[in-house]
Amino acid sequence: MRSFRGICWTLGLVTLLGGSLSTTARAAGIAPTAITFAINHADCGGAGAQTFDLFLNDVRLATVPSSQGCVCNTEPLVVTFTDPATLELFDGASCNAFRVDVGGGSGNLVLAFVRVAVSTE
Repeated sequence: MRSFRGICWTLGLVTLLGGSLSTTARAAGIAPTAITFAINHADCGGAGAQTFDLFLNDVRLATVPSSQGCVCNTEPLVVTFTDPATLELFDGASCNAFRVDVGGGSGNLVLAFVRVAVSTE
């Protein structure tokens, strides 16, 4: 544990001093088998009044309608992508950006959480 702290401290110091260790910190060769968005929300305009645009690396993957009305709930909207065209957008040798934009409706939407899971073999 002590040596791990020393490594972290050293990496932090090198980064602070202007060194770049980003290539060593990246996980290379990750090949996803599925990408899953989970969105827990309440749509007070009614289920389907709002939409969610799901993005990976600034590419819109899908637009999906809200699935819950104006109630507290524990069942998120879950959308999973397994098609090769979508999975190829994931860069296993770099950082990836995931985004959810809200559109349509009157703005009466409450988000509890948005979670993205990347599954691998």
